[in-house]
Amino acid sequence: RVSEIYVAPAPCESVIGNDVCDNVVRICLTTWSSNVAERTIGLGAALIILGIGTFGLLGFDFSNWTPLIPAFFGLPILILGMVAQQGSGPFLLMIGGAVLLSVLAFAGTVSSLTEVPALLSGAPVGRPMAVLEQAITALLTGTYILVVLQAAITQRTQRRSVRS
Repeated sequence: RVSEIYVAPAPCESVIGNDVCDNVVRICLTTWSSNVAERTIGLGAALIILGIGTFGLLGFDFSNWTPLIPAFFGLPILILGMVAQQGSGPFLLMIGGAVLLSVLAFAGTVSSLTEVPALLSGAPVGRPMAVLEQAITALLTGTYILVVLQAAITQRTQRRSVRS
């Protein structure tokens, strides 16, 4: 990855000139944005598969559509990731929307993580499939939020080190 290979030890302009410095910054941003867009698409696809898979395991009962909730979050996240990857929309707005949806999904499902130890120990838990699906949703979205934040912080520090 180019962003890890080149870090200017001194002010960028004085070492390699403005044009080269701007190209290095553009390459760093491109690398960061493609990785984040791919992870966004992956999260969207995983949530869609989780929602439809759980709905199928429960017998495709259309009177109870709540197992599809992860898919309802996954579809717009997938679309936002695809738009961000193609560059046909403002990148940060697309990723920001995906992170916002992930935060909402995480906030709605994180409480199920407290029931997972009881579920794994075999203790009776009300709606075990719902607990499991919510826990997986919380883990997927929570991990995505942390990965995007870490990538944004890393990209920003690398960009500053190239510029300064």
